[in-house]
Amino acid sequence: MSQEHPVSVESKVEGMDCPGCAATLQSTLSKLEGVEKVDVQFAAGTLSLRYFPDQLSLADIEKRVHELGYSLRDTDGEADSSVSDRGEDESLLHLMGRNLRLHLTVLAAILFAIGFVLEWQAASPLMVGVFYIGALLSGGCYIARSAVASARYLSLDMNVLMTIAIIGALAIGEWSEGVMVTVLFAIAQLLETRSMARARRAVADLMNLAPLQASVLREGRTQLLPVEKVTLGETILVRPGEHIPLDGVVTHGFSRVNQAPITGESRLIEKDIGAEVYAGTINENGSLEVRVTKAAGDTTLARITRQIEIAQKQKASSQRFVDRFAKIYTPCVIGLAVALPLIAWLLWGQPLSVWFHRSLVLLVIACPCALVISTPVAIVSALANAARNGVLIKGGTYLETLGRLKGMAFDKTGTLTQGEPQVTDVIPLNGASHRDVLQTAIVVESKSEHALARAILNYAERHDYPIEGVGQFSALPGKGAKSTILHEGRARELLVGTPRLFTTDGATLTKTEERMLHQQEVQGKTTVLVGFREDDTVCVQGIIAFADRIRPESAKVLDTLRREGIPHLTMLTGDTHRTAAAVAEAIHLSDYRWELLPTDKVNVVEQVRRRWGTTAMVGDGMNDAPALATADVGIAMGAIGTDATLEVADVVLIQDNLSALPFVLRLGRRTLRIIQANIAFALVTKLIFTLLAINGMATLGMAVFADMGASLLVTFNGLRLLKSI
Repeated sequence: MSQEHPVSVESKVEGMDCPGCAATLQSTLSKLEGVEKVDVQFAAGTLSLRYFPDQLSLADIEKRVHELGYSLRDTDGEADSSVSDRGEDESLLHLMGRNLRLHLTVLAAILFAIGFVLEWQAASPLMVGVFYIGALLSGGCYIARSAVASARYLSLDMNVLMTIAIIGALAIGEWSEGVMVTVLFAIAQLLETRSMARARRAVADLMNLAPLQASVLREGRTQLLPVEKVTLGETILVRPGEHIPLDGVVTHGFSRVNQAPITGESRLIEKDIGAEVYAGTINENGSLEVRVTKAAGDTTLARITRQIEIAQKQKASSQRFVDRFAKIYTPCVIGLAVALPLIAWLLWGQPLSVWFHRSLVLLVIACPCALVISTPVAIVSALANAARNGVLIKGGTYLETLGRLKGMAFDKTGTLTQGEPQVTDVIPLNGASHRDVLQTAIVVESKSEHALARAILNYAERHDYPIEGVGQFSALPGKGAKSTILHEGRARELLVGTPRLFTTDGATLTKTEERMLHQQEVQGKTTVLVGFREDDTVCVQGIIAFADRIRPESAKVLDTLRREGIPHLTMLTGDTHRTAAAVAEAIHLSDYRWELLPTDKVNVVEQVRRRWGTTAMVGDGMNDAPALATADVGIAMGAIGTDATLEVADVVLIQDNLSALPFVLRLGRRTLRIIQANIAFALVTKLIFTLLAINGMATLGMAVFADMGASLLVTFNGLRLLKSI
């Protein structure tokens, strides 16, 4: 048993051509003594590994990876790594290796073409053979190397199957067919690798938005430092045209900032003293001095990119189905390929050579390449497209769920409305004064973080009321808040909240209080009662009314969602019936629920899901967390600069705007359609060529062309999701 703690390693893997390669690598590394856990993700092109350094070295891991035909780069972790220390030399070697493979593949194609023409013109077999052997060596060296490594560790991946098929074709004298298989497979692998790299690069572009260095103002002069060495509270200088390197607050200067790389917004955002700025955004036309508020690893951009990396590793339900199917399909077809010649010879006296050729075709068809790559490339492309448009989707499962939505529930405050209510009226009652009402409200709300509390305190500041909190504060979810103080030697509870807070223990509101509440609520205003409880007696001092502006895009977005085919939309709020009705009427929404506690919102979401099917909940963060978690997919909005919101939801709209919702819906549906089309196409192609192979109507070249052609087609189909929708 190891006495040392395990060490974690995170690396990029170069050279993986298909998900089968990732499976082989993971299976092989997991068998190494000292490896605690290993996860290889084809879609992300990453290796995550935990091992015990007293049993296994990182050099041993790198050696085993290299034996399988792959390489590691940018290794992170606690252990020292020869890979991570190579820097530019390693990158140069990788580039040279990639170009070498391209050149060898092109050479193989040229040599095969020359050999084929010579054979067709009945040239000397020796001359034809020279060109064919040259094509085999140049086009098959990478295939053979990977096949030997995989076979050594008892993994029947596509390289092994193709190598067996090529050797078999050469053994029965089908040289042109064997060489054709080699060249076609080499070309297809190269194209697949580059296509998948394009999808991964689209995600990497977001991760590389923030510059690696910052101009720091120290001791009256500017120093260019790595962003990791900039400490919180320091001031950085951002010149016109530069990317902002770190999150912070503007302390000097004025400019317009392009936040599109993170939020997808097309307009420039004005930034003045006191405004927040974010790493990765672009300072357009003025110099800014910015006080750093977040370290390089904690910026909004860093958190988003970490979430994207995690999302790439999450398998969609379609991908899990495909993986399970491939595990059954491949061994079955290989078993059929082995059994067919024997069955045909023993039962029907058929010649072995004929059925041996058919078995080789079946081996090629046994490669599940097109099937297993059908989902990952689509998911990665869709995630990249979403990120470019200011939407963070935390995995393929949620993309597919978005494509199946039938119902959507919306929180009102902060989602359908601006979420920044303002005090419109302070109405004293029962002999209290305007000052009495406000002072009670200030004492209670000075310790609250609720939006209505902020509105009360802002109103108090504008009217020069001193803000000070005394007593013991308690939040009462769905009802309001209270603060217990001593008044003339007796305990008094100061209350601010809904009528339910004042009508507990059998207390009732007077007709005057109810009438004044009604007058405000019919105008669509939110109201709270202000008062106190002392010696079991409740006294209402007055009413404070608020107005929250409806987002200008709300009605249009809801209409668009209906046209897009969402049959049911509902609004949830803790406000009164009259307030909810006024907002619902303004945004053309017929279904709405009012006076809801957080648990009530959960129940409504469950009801909508039972009635309509797959349901999304749209809210503005932590206040809606229970309902967001209950829905099939939780969508939070306005997350730029908000760490908690990035964590709580399945889908995050980075900018504070509902207009991204139709895009999210269309992207989910298009992703689901493409995945389903890819899987169906791959399965039908396999079925057709299995039947053709058994009937002797398919050649090795046809099988390779169909198999790798199908892989490329589903890859290119998935890459369509990189385009705008």
